[in-house]
Amino acid sequence: MKKLHRLICNVPCQISVNGEKAILKQNIDVLSTGNFYATFLPINKKYYLPASIKSNNSDFNCDIQVVPFNTHTEIHYSPTEQPTNLDEVVILSKKFNGFYFTVATSHTGFLNIEGKNFSHKSTLPPLYNATFNTSGEYVIITCKTSAQTSYVLLFSTKSKKVVIESCFDSIENTKNSIKCVKFYPTIAGYGIVKEFDYSTKKVSSYNVYKSNEPHICKTEVLVPYAFLESIIAVESVG
Repeated sequence: MKKLHRLICNVPCQISVNGEKAILKQNIDVLSTGNFYATFLPINKKYYLPASIKSNNSDFNCDIQVVPFNTHTEIHYSPTEQPTNLDEVVILSKKFNGFYFTVATSHTGFLNIEGKNFSHKSTLPPLYNATFNTSGEYVIITCKTSAQTSYVLLFSTKSKKVVIESCFDSIENTKNSIKCVKFYPTIAGYGIVKEFDYSTKKVSSYNVYKSNEPHICKTEVLVPYAFLESIIAVESVG
């Protein structure tokens, strides 16, 4: 049985349902037999932030209120006005293989992926210098963060899965693979490499060290800590 969901914007905005092209409307009725997702994109981005909702998700955005009635459910988008010094800036907007990719930044960074029956959103540190690349079915988005690290997203448009998503110290992307390295503040100076091979479609993980070999701890009181760190380093790569 189909259920009626009435999407209501309390400020001028565009509404996108299930990844379809956003249209400028104040209200939209959605008849659905299953789950759906909707994104509200305010026209005045200077004062309001966008928001998304999944019909099967109880953890709703604070700017969205869900009001159930006997005959239908109303979903109200009532965004809180943002200070003018926190303007959101869209630094990347792309479409590829039926998916929409958006990266925006203000006091925090946002990454949003929308496609048919799919939605993914990440909240990140402030971002800049976003790049967009593809390799077959895969999308690679990289950004610099305010913490001087590099955010990486590797997404498969075929399986609709996020393969890699994290902040790393260095990235190397070639036609055969993408290699991401993250170092940790340890005595030995170890780091973890996550490498994805585009041909085998597999992720491999292994340890590396800042100085090509582990720093040898010569302070007796720190030896137990160095030993525990080495165990964690082995377990972290599986």
